[in-house]
Amino acid sequence: MVAPPVVVLGGVHIGCYELLASEAIRSIRELKGKSVGLQGYDPEDTIRFYALRLHEAGLIKSTPNKIIAENTEWRFFNELKRELKA
Repeated sequence: MVAPPVVVLGGVHIGCYELLASEAIRSIRELKGKSVGLQGYDPEDTIRFYALRLHEAGLIKSTPNKIIAENTEWRFFNELKRELKA
């Protein structure tokens, strides 16, 4: 089975963050209006990192801290943490 082509839109070695997309997306700006999935070790740090990149690219106006404070629902992550500890 052959995997679909992937385009690396951005990356930072510190913390090993990568932003990957299908070959239909060629830049971070093309993500505007699209749904984006996030994966990382610390959900809050991951959201902060990507929100900062999107803010710097001019795709969002809110700061990462404002997005986390006003728009992030942690119930799912907290429940998952409890289940993984059990």
